[in-house]
Amino acid sequence: MDALEVSPFAPTVFGAMARRRGLVLVCVVLLGAIGIAVGVKTSSAATAKASLIVADPSTGSTDSHYSANQAAVMRLPVTATAAAKLVNQQFPSANLTGSQLHHDLSVSLDQNSDLITVSYRDSSPQIAAAAANAVLKAYRDAIVASNKATNDAALAQITGALKTLNTEIATPGSAASQPNSTENQLKSRLIEQYVQLQSNSTVSEDGIVQSSPAAIPTGPSKSAAIRFGLLGIVLGLLVGAALAYFTVNRRPRIENRLEPELLLERPFLAEIPDFTLDRLPSDLPAFDGERSAAAEGFRFAADALESGQTYAVISATSGDGKSVTVANLAVTAARSGKRVLAIDANFDGQGLSWLLGVPAERVGLAEVLHGSISAEEGIRLVEQVPGKLFILPPGLADDGRPVVFDHEAIGDMLKEVRRRFDLVIIDAPAVLERAAGTALAKQSDAAVAIIPFGADIRVTEEFAKRISLLNLPVRGYFFTRSPRRAGAGAGKRRAAQPAARKAGLPGGSNGQGGNRYNKPSVGSGV
Repeated sequence: MDALEVSPFAPTVFGAMARRRGLVLVCVVLLGAIGIAVGVKTSSAATAKASLIVADPSTGSTDSHYSANQAAVMRLPVTATAAAKLVNQQFPSANLTGSQLHHDLSVSLDQNSDLITVSYRDSSPQIAAAAANAVLKAYRDAIVASNKATNDAALAQITGALKTLNTEIATPGSAASQPNSTENQLKSRLIEQYVQLQSNSTVSEDGIVQSSPAAIPTGPSKSAAIRFGLLGIVLGLLVGAALAYFTVNRRPRIENRLEPELLLERPFLAEIPDFTLDRLPSDLPAFDGERSAAAEGFRFAADALESGQTYAVISATSGDGKSVTVANLAVTAARSGKRVLAIDANFDGQGLSWLLGVPAERVGLAEVLHGSISAEEGIRLVEQVPGKLFILPPGLADDGRPVVFDHEAIGDMLKEVRRRFDLVIIDAPAVLERAAGTALAKQSDAAVAIIPFGADIRVTEEFAKRISLLNLPVRGYFFTRSPRRAGAGAGKRRAAQPAARKAGLPGGSNGQGGNRYNKPSVGSGV
């Protein structure tokens, strides 16, 4: 992949959701369930609604806020307290307090029509209706009392003024007694006001033009549960998408066997299932678990390797499982009848030699490359597959000289062993960590990349760039540690162990002695 090319795994929201669909599903189910629970709880109470239209009973009033003011009066705690008393008179068992009624009361105003709607929620439909109607009655009683007091005061004031005027007008010979006197005109106006105040009741003393009492609700509505559930699902999708995008963008991983093909631009060759949970006595399912899915995967992988070729098995970093893969490939190919040489070129880990129980003090590849011994002298026989499986351990380079992977020396060594074996498989150092990995890959007939499930995409991209830049002869890749499939046996996870230690035979990680796979010969065994 070109250095300037955008990665095919550059995260998108929908791509991240697809890669983390399990996480998204959990968020959707969880928040959807919470939404439904909230909706059920919300809809478990019945809601009763009463409505009314008000008008200012004052003649000639132009107060545009009258309806809003009346709605505010209905919301007052004193109104709720009076309404609670009315409800308790009708339903003594309700024991409703003014604060409780005020908490569950809702008063809304339609500014266009001056329609005021009073809503009350309660677990009892009867109490809900009674409370809504009680609020209307408490409001009406308060307004009637207030308006009556105002009218009575005005009427009393007019009555007093009229009494004074009548006394003046009744005086004989006075100016006030004249028909068109100022006093007679004022008396006429006061009488009109008196009549008008008495006629205010035609609109209604409470200012209520029309009212509609609350009916008993038929029961809780399920629509709230549906609405809240759908809201929870939508919120779950949003939260899941955000979390998925964050996790994928934070540390993207290889999760599909065909994904590395986009990066490496090399074909997929075989898939090796994760066998770390299988009940196997060693890390060689090709030997100890021939009927396992992993052993079948290694058979597919071995079939992808052509006879008469040398293959370098490479990976981006150490710990990707090259040694285990090479050991199982070698065993599988040898048991199919081929003469196989496995070369352990990983001087740091020496995992291949450790798996096959080769003593650490034995000479090997280091001495061959230094010219101290021939390849034939360093090769050891793995006697568990008699005459078919051999290994060239890394050696120790006892003279203290560093191991230099000279291209010419590597080429000469591979030419020598190619003539003696049907298949040569090299456990090469990690390409991004040791230059020896690229040197061995270049001198081999072909290379095979190891891409484990869960590999860091950024690291794999760098690995792909190194392969392209150095023009390494990578034929394809093996996808290892893929998720287990249904029907596979499982057990407790264990750490990788050499076969010798688990079989109870002499030898193990220190390389002393042999194991069930190998009783190393003193000679070459070739």
